[in-house]
Amino acid sequence: FRIHGNNFTSIPPQILTLRNIKKLNVSQNNISRVPVSLCSLTQLKELDVSGNPLTYPPPDVCQQGTAAILDFLKQEEDKQQREKEDRDTISSFARMSLNVTPPEVKRIARMLGL
Repeated sequence: FRIHGNNFTSIPPQILTLRNIKKLNVSQNNISRVPVSLCSLTQLKELDVSGNPLTYPPPDVCQQGTAAILDFLKQEEDKQQREKEDRDTISSFARMSLNVTPPEVKRIARMLGL
């Protein structure tokens, strides 16, 4: 799939719906960031991002080619997922702590050996 030389500033989100895409040429545009969600295109084997003012992934990753870019994006996706899970856990504990009475806090602390 080619959308090179069109002055795009981002990769169109519609491309992310093309699950069986094997080649994507977005070269010679004005794209500064490759979306993390691009790693969901599991059939993608060739990605040409040359000629773009990319800042993300870092240029050194982009110079290593498609596999390195997709690996970087997958790691970033995993990191974002872990951060979201951490935020959800903290939020759950915060909500739970509003419903716990002081005697219950002491009992829980004893159970945890605190």
